[in-house]
Amino acid sequence: MRTSVYDNSQNVFEVQTALRKLRETHKIIPLITPDGVFGPETTEAVLSAQEFFSLPRTGEVDFDTWEVLFDYYFNS
Repeated sequence: MRTSVYDNSQNVFEVQTALRKLRETHKIIPLITPDGVFGPETTEAVLSAQEFFSLPRTGEVDFDTWEVLFDYYFNS
């Protein structure tokens, strides 16, 4: 699963929801509103999350990014 700029899907909404939860405790993540559109704000939040988790900063949600986001989401 790869999610990137201007994708529009349920997967994007789920990623945005996970990023928003991460933002609750880690203010380096920009606050975004889940809307299902992978635009510039979501890209910035993904880049920040990738930096936080020491992942390559690509701005795309690859398998590794998806895995750490949802591990955090479901276990925090």
